[in-house]
Amino acid sequence: MKFDGYRAQAAISGSEVVVYTRNGHDWTRQFKVILPPLQALTRAQRSSMARSWPSTARAAPTSRC
Repeated sequence: MKFDGYRAQAAISGSEVVVYTRNGHDWTRQFKVILPPLQALTRAQRSSMARSWPSTARAAPTSRC
């Protein structure tokens, strides 16, 4: 996902959400404003999102990361 100019990946397990930067740093606290909507996702919604994301694609570097 991209939020406020930053790219990150959310790892969701049940209601636990951890947000990682592209370099693998835990930025959950910095992304706290989007945690409630991510925690509210149902298992079916998360599964659908994972299937729609190309697993082999790599994001092109940008100047705002």
